[in-house]
Amino acid sequence: MNAPHAAVSPSLEQLYPGEANRWMLFMGLPMLAAGVFVGLAFATSVLWYWAGVIVLGPGLGIAGLVYVTLSSDTNGIVEHAREDANEAVREPAEVLAAPAAVAA
Repeated sequence: MNAPHAAVSPSLEQLYPGEANRWMLFMGLPMLAAGVFVGLAFATSVLWYWAGVIVLGPGLGIAGLVYVTLSSDTNGIVEHAREDANEAVREPAEVLAAPAAVAA
């Protein structure tokens, strides 16, 4: 007797392939730039470099976070996965009757 197959829904990477890279771009680059300004501030003792740290780190970081969260379709991902899972689920009677229909 054949065992019923488990429903396999697509992964988030398959649904939206560039989403993680987009988050890393908009969240990582401002923090990297702020790190450069921290290094400059410590290396040169110029206090004005701390302004670059504040603007690039929290400033652009928050702006990037707002942008990616508002432009991400996370609710759509859940709805697509739920629809795919509902289509793949069969009633137990259909699973039991399937091998008999193939044998006939």
